[in-house]
Amino acid sequence: MEFPRILEPVKEDLTEFAGKEGVPKHWYGEIKWGPLRVEDDKNTGDNYAAQYVIDQLNKIDKNQPFFLNCGIYRPHVPWFAPKKYFDMFPIESIQLPPRKPNDFDDIPGGYKRAENRIYWEVIGKRNLHREAVQAYLACVAHTDAIVGRLMRALEKSGHAENTIVVLWSDHGWHLGEKDSYRKFTLWEESCRIPFIIKLPEKLKNKFPQGINSGRVVSLIDIFPTLVELCNLPQPRQSFDGKSLLPLIENPLKEWNNHAISQYGKDNYSLRTEKFRYIRYKDGAEELYDHDNDPYEWNNLASLPTYQGIKKDLQNKLPKTSKEYVKTPPFSWPVYKKEVYDKAYEENIFDTVKPEWD
Repeated sequence: MEFPRILEPVKEDLTEFAGKEGVPKHWYGEIKWGPLRVEDDKNTGDNYAAQYVIDQLNKIDKNQPFFLNCGIYRPHVPWFAPKKYFDMFPIESIQLPPRKPNDFDDIPGGYKRAENRIYWEVIGKRNLHREAVQAYLACVAHTDAIVGRLMRALEKSGHAENTIVVLWSDHGWHLGEKDSYRKFTLWEESCRIPFIIKLPEKLKNKFPQGINSGRVVSLIDIFPTLVELCNLPQPRQSFDGKSLLPLIENPLKEWNNHAISQYGKDNYSLRTEKFRYIRYKDGAEELYDHDNDPYEWNNLASLPTYQGIKKDLQNKLPKTSKEYVKTPPFSWPVYKKEVYDKAYEENIFDTVKPEWD
């Protein structure tokens, strides 16, 4: 099997940032950003991956059923993208997310001392919040261009009239909301994702297209949805998720559903269309009314008026946390020999320099 090429920025000496101001040693290596000096917009790792998928798409027989997945790394950190995408978002035009200075006053324990606040404090001390948001937006724009490239390739391949496209992300991201960066929270910004299902144009009379649905769904709903849409045999095991076909047929249909997120053992977040309820293993609770509080600034969990609602949401949470699935121990020497070294032998890796280097 031939691997797609991988592009990685030139490694730099970042020791001056390691371990300072309470920052983990790996911190700056994760969060660094900058425009890349590349002559061709397609000369990035994600575009190489996209080209690999396009090549596979063009090899598939028109009558052959297929499943093809394209993983796009950005906007995962570090935030590197071609300079033209940074230029789309001038620093003076950047709007920072709204925040409430005393937001944590009504949160007893729980995630009040989240490690993600370290990133907020360090970036803030250097007055780089706008630069961070700019870099994230640049990576999103770059990813958007790659998705467009993939969709155009699908049209040209002749498969578009018989292909279902699903676009999703594995998690959200904080860019300063609730004084946090990264993803490791149970709040809205971390748990909500972009999620699109595109059906072939020829089915538009049966399935309305281009309509946004405000109903609550989960990633575990993708599998049963595709099984039903593709008219595949039902697997013997039961689904944790539910088919979204009723919503695809009518995006505004009444939908009594909720989504559960978990971060670590016994820390849960439950989202309905109106409320988000969070319960931590230390007993701390948060309850937000999204109809009136989209930024989750006002914790209602302790108010007598909401005890009935909170009890109903509590009853929907798992009663116990299952143990983590045990996987074989990771062996760096084996991985290095069988994957990493092989990649270098086949010249998969290229390097680029940041524009400011």
